[in-house]
Amino acid sequence: MSRMEHHDKYNEQVFTGSARASCTDGFGWRSRILTTLLLLRAGYAYVPYSSLESVIEQSKEAYYLALRQTQGTIRTDAPDWGPWLEFFLNALQRQMHRLRQKVEREKLMMGALPELSARLIDLVRDQGRMTIGEAEKLTQANRNTLKQHFRSLVADGHLVLNGAGRGAWYCCNQVEMSVALQSRNVPLGAKR
Repeated sequence: MSRMEHHDKYNEQVFTGSARASCTDGFGWRSRILTTLLLLRAGYAYVPYSSLESVIEQSKEAYYLALRQTQGTIRTDAPDWGPWLEFFLNALQRQMHRLRQKVEREKLMMGALPELSARLIDLVRDQGRMTIGEAEKLTQANRNTLKQHFRSLVADGHLVLNGAGRGAWYCCNQVEMSVALQSRNVPLGAKR
């Protein structure tokens, strides 16, 4: 079997398996997991931060039409991948557009933050997590002032508080982390 024939066979198995899974109630998760995994392996690190499923859900008619058109030719000598590829690439484009809008909204909110709050978010992004004591050492700011800023950042959804008392620490929420990954062009799962 030539490399091209092997590639076509693989595409057919992935496509027909995904199509079958997506059409069977309760098994759509297989196609979603497979699609997400393949996109992550291909370097699309943004995929977990914006729902492709909701994009597809909003265009279900076009989804099923593209699926039927491609499935009708899948076992012929010249399968027509065009309808499915056009739909899928447009869905990816809409997914990226949604995430870009989220990131832009977040950047606007960051610009409205006090300087110390913005610096704390950057430090938490860089460190992955941070305690009040660590923030005090890094910023040289008053401990009580830091507590007020952290409280505001948690209340506004910029950071997440984990634990209580002296053992408490802060980390970024998912949107904050996606901004950090995009701005640094870090692949998902890479060490910081």
